[in-house]
Order: sequence, then C-alpha cells, then structure tokens
Amino acid sequence: MLKTKKGLRLKKPAHKKLSAAGTASLVILLIIMFCSVFAPLVAPHDPLEFG
Repeated sequence: MLKTKKGLRLKKPAHKKLSAAGTASLVILLIIMFCSVFAPLVAPHDPLEFG
C-alpha cells in the first residue's frame, strides 16, 4: 500500500510536468506550422497588393 501511494504521488507531478511540456511543445509546433503556412501565403501577396 505504501509503495502504491508513493508511486501515485510520484506519478502525479511527473504527469503534470509531462502535460505542461506536451502543451508547450504543441503550442510551439502550432506556431511553427502557422508561420510556415502563413509566411508563404503572405510573401507572394504583399508585392501584388503593393503593385
């Protein structure tokens, strides 16, 4: 019982850290994907708008 309780106590903070790191990495990936998709779309249109 003590081992399972200690295991659960150790798993909860580790899970929180993993979820926080996972969300952070997902946000970074989304930003990179958004920039990589948005930049090519904006780059060709800017000269057309000004021209």
